[in-house]
Amino acid sequence: MRRLASALLACLICLPLLAGGNLFRWRDADGKLHIGDNLPAEAIQRGYDIIDDRGHVLRHIDPPLTPEELERRREARRKAELERQRRAAQAERDRALLLTYGSVEEIERARDERLNLLKSQIRVDEDRLAQLQKELEKLQKNARKNFTHKKRDIPPMLADRIARKQQEIAAARKRIKRYRQMLARIENRFGKDIQRFRELESARTRIREHPEGNLRVREEELR
Repeated sequence: MRRLASALLACLICLPLLAGGNLFRWRDADGKLHIGDNLPAEAIQRGYDIIDDRGHVLRHIDPPLTPEELERRREARRKAELERQRRAAQAERDRALLLTYGSVEEIERARDERLNLLKSQIRVDEDRLAQLQKELEKLQKNARKNFTHKKRDIPPMLADRIARKQQEIAAARKRIKRYRQMLARIENRFGKDIQRFRELESARTRIREHPEGNLRVREEELR
């Protein structure tokens, strides 16, 4: 069906040319050359030329694409669009980076401020965790000494206090883990910003130092 549609479209395109006295030229399966004003289906499938009465090629018509070729073309276009979007996003990030910071030192100071805030929070939570663990240990010791070792049931109130303390400890550990993950992300992001800032500054320096040479930084260097 797709090949038939392509063939019909090709014929429609050629109608105005035929009205001006142009001809078709194609080769058959045996390689034999044909010229005429009627285009067979075989020629459409194999590709052909549109020529004038002197044999000059006015247009070459390729064979219709197979479904696999069409899919490859769509995939290539999709990848090209993704790359265009990536480049546009990178350019926007570059502008924001240069507008926000004036030097690598400024980026490092901003990084250290955020890291220090998180590290302070981690220390607070670690101190709290240590206190919670001591409180839990005390409650568990009480439960073992006065109830478990005497083969008595632990009172519901004491059991509840132990359970709540364990929950608080688990929550504190979870917060500390999350903060440490945030530390790693911040260090990674600022590390990339510093590297990118240096690349952009290096490119701008080369342009300033060689204006007489009409230096142009290739786009690939900044992508």
